[in-house]
Amino acid sequence: MINILLIVLLLLTPNEVKLEISGIKKPIGNLLIAAYNTRENYLDESQMTQGYVIQVRESGTLTFMIDLPEGEYALAVMHDVNEDGKLNKNFFGIPTERYGFSNNARGTFGPPSFDDAKVFLGSGDTLRIALQ
Repeated sequence: MINILLIVLLLLTPNEVKLEISGIKKPIGNLLIAAYNTRENYLDESQMTQGYVIQVRESGTLTFMIDLPEGEYALAVMHDVNEDGKLNKNFFGIPTERYGFSNNARGTFGPPSFDDAKVFLGSGDTLRIALQ
């Protein structure tokens, strides 16, 4: 009985990960963070594993904790300055709001691949993402 209780408690223990998002230029809006755990659901907002909305009240670096089960993830972060829920782009399709990905991965003419952005996250880990 005690062994079963310990297993249940371990499964229910939160896996807190510290996120440090740098490159915040304007102290307004929200950070929209999407975590994806498979190549198939990557960047499909309706299929994200977990999503977070964090209010931005200062420029520079914002540090906070998120709760994700231990595993491999690719995270996408966007600074939604005007709070419209989307990454705004100019006439040429170039983003006008700052964004970033785990591993600080960058794509060529588009977002990076899941494999380039994936990281393993365990309890107590710190993930640093620089917005561009």
